[in-house]
Amino acid sequence: MTEEAANSGAEAQTQPTQQPEVKAPATEPATPADAPAAEPTAAKADEVDWRAKLANGDDKELKRLARFASEADVWKAYRELEKKKSSGELKTPFPKDGTPEEITLWRKENGIPEAPDKYDLTLDNGIVIGEEDKPLIDKFVSAMHGTNATNEQLKAALNAYYSITAEQQQAMEAADVDFQDSALAELQSEWGGEYKRNINVLNNFISSAPDTVKEMINSARYDGKVIGDHPDFVKWMTSLAFDINPAATVMPGSINNPSSAIADEIASIEGLIKARDDAYWKSPEKQQRYQQLIDARDKISAKG
Repeated sequence: MTEEAANSGAEAQTQPTQQPEVKAPATEPATPADAPAAEPTAAKADEVDWRAKLANGDDKELKRLARFASEADVWKAYRELEKKKSSGELKTPFPKDGTPEEITLWRKENGIPEAPDKYDLTLDNGIVIGEEDKPLIDKFVSAMHGTNATNEQLKAALNAYYSITAEQQQAMEAADVDFQDSALAELQSEWGGEYKRNINVLNNFISSAPDTVKEMINSARYDGKVIGDHPDFVKWMTSLAFDINPAATVMPGSINNPSSAIADEIASIEGLIKARDDAYWKSPEKQQRYQQLIDARDKISAKG
């Protein structure tokens, strides 16, 4: 071995073996907070694009379109509106400033008669609008037509009206019966044995009144009660009947000449008095009867 070769071998032994260079994996740099947002994906761009196209530059419409997740939802909402319109659930507003022709057409499309007298007034339970109710009902129907009420709405209102009035009538009739019963008990208690006579006198007196007066007495009301049934009215009218016809206090109304009948009965009782007959002197009833006859005779004489 030469010296050069020996030196070369020594250098090879003393120098370290060189390793291959290993590179670290590449990493993306961190995005700063103020860095611009990444470009939307193709799908995201399309989603924004269809809303923007439909909005056509209108920011308000764009916000409204943001409620829909996709174009399919927009179409679905449109179809729902179509269904509501075709079924009558969705109606066009009344043309307030429209022409008469437009208003007539709108009413026809919405099931409203063109005039108040075109409504069908066939009511429930066979109810027929009476002649006395007709003027009032005509005004009501005209007012309802002015609010564009349908035939069904008008019928419902009229059926409710007549149902309520029928209930009120039944309640009033029941209250009238109760009041008549209480008035009768009061008069019987106060008049006692004279009740029947007084009622006959009152009925005879009222029967002489004109028909319109009779109707007023039997139908007029005070505080919800029929005046003709009121005890105070009955007592006052009976007193008035006796004042007008004093003979009625002691003689039946069927007697043709009550004054003569009173005079005859007085003479008969006075005969008992003069004869000291017990039929008078021991009979309080006969004595009371005699006094009633005298009072009636005197009242008749005072009236001339």
